[in-house]
Amino acid sequence: MAGPDGDMWFTEADPLSGAAKVASIDPAGNVTETALPAGSQPAGIAAGPDGNLWVAERGIDEIARVSAAAPHAVTRYPLAVGSTPSAIAAGPDGNIWFTEEGTDRVARISIAACPSLTASPAVFSSNATERCFTVPAGVAALHIVAVGGAGGDGFSANPAVAAAGRGARGARVTGILAATPGQAFYVQVGGNGQPGKSAAGGEGGYSGGADGAASRPFAGLLSGQNTAGGGGGATDLRTLSMTSLSPASDTSLGSRVVVAAGGGGGGSAANLVMAAGLGGDGGAGGAAPGAGVTPPAGGGGGGAARTAPPAGGLGGSGAGGGAPGTDGLGGGGGGGGVAAWSLLTPPSPLPAVGGGGGGGSGAGYYGGGGGGGGGAAWSLLPPAPVPVSDGGGGGGAGSSFADPTAFSSVTVATDSSGTPSVTITWQVLAVQTAAPSPTPITATTPIGNTGADGDITGSGALFIFSGLLLVTGAANAPRWARRAQVRRRLRGACAAAVTRMDRRYKHRR
Repeated sequence: MAGPDGDMWFTEADPLSGAAKVASIDPAGNVTETALPAGSQPAGIAAGPDGNLWVAERGIDEIARVSAAAPHAVTRYPLAVGSTPSAIAAGPDGNIWFTEEGTDRVARISIAACPSLTASPAVFSSNATERCFTVPAGVAALHIVAVGGAGGDGFSANPAVAAAGRGARGARVTGILAATPGQAFYVQVGGNGQPGKSAAGGEGGYSGGADGAASRPFAGLLSGQNTAGGGGGATDLRTLSMTSLSPASDTSLGSRVVVAAGGGGGGSAANLVMAAGLGGDGGAGGAAPGAGVTPPAGGGGGGAARTAPPAGGLGGSGAGGGAPGTDGLGGGGGGGGVAAWSLLTPPSPLPAVGGGGGGGSGAGYYGGGGGGGGGAAWSLLPPAPVPVSDGGGGGGAGSSFADPTAFSSVTVATDSSGTPSVTITWQVLAVQTAAPSPTPITATTPIGNTGADGDITGSGALFIFSGLLLVTGAANAPRWARRAQVRRRLRGACAAAVTRMDRRYKHRR
């Protein structure tokens, strides 16, 4: 691979000894080698826009940055254990992108320069990418308003018979963040969870929202399939760039200074025409993360705790249990349960019955639990067996967070806008100067004509006395501002001052 220095760069790995190197060869055929850790198994190399070489070390779960200039210094970027980075390339956004074979993910290391904030307020909307900024000069505090993504609504193919659950709004966190000019922050704005569709559960919102689950199909009695909504993604501000698009293997989660949680997705209605159960609503983000609403059998997902332990919210119970939430990641909804065959004369000609799917949970500092799937059974009440089914539980909300060492005046509430974002406002510190002492000022060369009273007319002399501006000799000045009047007033003021001082002196004696 051609490097930024004009040499050809490549990696070396000895499968027997485990020795590994990154090397270059110049046009004259001279080879330069730089040792890498034993067992690193370099799998790919790329030239970065920063003028360095970047190497994926699959054997030790690291990305290495190698300086193209001698002595070829190596900087290491550790990843989560088991990520197994391999293919690596420079992306069109100025960052380094690579694949993680161990987690089936695409990941990124941000190396692009962060621009300074310019106009206040600065608003970051949700666009499924990480962005960064630096604090402007003269700014020591930022007012932050962070809004998490909302959960998506569940889907019902026959809402007149059984309605699906509704998704819930995310959290709104406000506070004042202490900052230093030039300090860099990285912004993740969560996405809204998608509503359920006729064939699949709604996708979770960007930044950790969990997918909704589908109900069990009920062949022959209902076209389409009821599904649950996805959970909302979390919105956060962190001091380190995201190292992986998979929250489970992202090593920058510990640098988050504020998190606004996502809301839970709505559960699906049961997939039946007769006696179908309703889907549960998702839990809302807020000061106390809400648990998903529980229909008769499909348990609602638990809201996440603010701190560990416990970590994520518990998955809802039911015929199909929802997944628990984890650090930064919501739990997926549980699939609907399947009923047993009818207890009438076996083998029964009646099909299995499908329960509703659970809603995906919202992401947060800890993710909420996914809603549990609804169960199903056959009723043996006369006049005939009737299919009975329960809807899926709603997904729980994630938890919100503000670092108490960096934030003050924090409020956490449920968002009312439904639009995830980060809004930043600030003020540049004003330069304070000491107030000047009163000083008499006179014009060095009065300009004008002599009037009939001997005063100078036109532009004349200026005096500041006891905080008052006195103008003498101005052509348009009133009579009290003429010189004779000023002299009389000055003599009177001085005489009064002398009299007061004399009285004070005699009183003290």
